[in-house]
Amino acid sequence: MISVVLATHNGADTIERTLAAMSELDVPDGGWKLIVVNNASTDDTEARIRKWQNRLPLQYLVEPRLGKSKAINTGLGSA
Repeated sequence: MISVVLATHNGADTIERTLAAMSELDVPDGGWKLIVVNNASTDDTEARIRKWQNRLPLQYLVEPRLGKSKAINTGLGSA
């Protein structure tokens, strides 16, 4: 199993393109999991991510403390 951690902050303008690209990947042997961490976003990032939950092996997490390393650490704790 491969886990991919993706952190985003106010990424509503780009997150759907990223998730669409992820949905086109070939599934590796053993499968994979995409952990998306919403890092204190104030836009509609959450709604855009949730639209993809049925199309990707996606786990959605929220890290309310702003900071990329905080968000990545939250994701790694779930990997």
